[in-house]
Amino acid sequence: LIAIFGTIFSNKMLMVFGASQSTIGYAKDYMGIILIGAIFNIMSMMFSNLIRGDGNPKLSAAIMAAGCFMNI
Repeated sequence: LIAIFGTIFSNKMLMVFGASQSTIGYAKDYMGIILIGAIFNIMSMMFSNLIRGDGNPKLSAAIMAAGCFMNI
């Protein structure tokens, strides 16, 4: 839903956030990439909280740390 609404209302949202007519194309391209990644980011947070709630916070922290190091 976030990706769908973000795509539909991207021009209006970007103008509210301060994009100008000269930068709207670049901002829209970047927003498309961010919206694709938002799905995976939400799933990551969800699974991290599920693992933590299951009683294994060390595994959750290790997975998050591995993801951070891979991102760096």
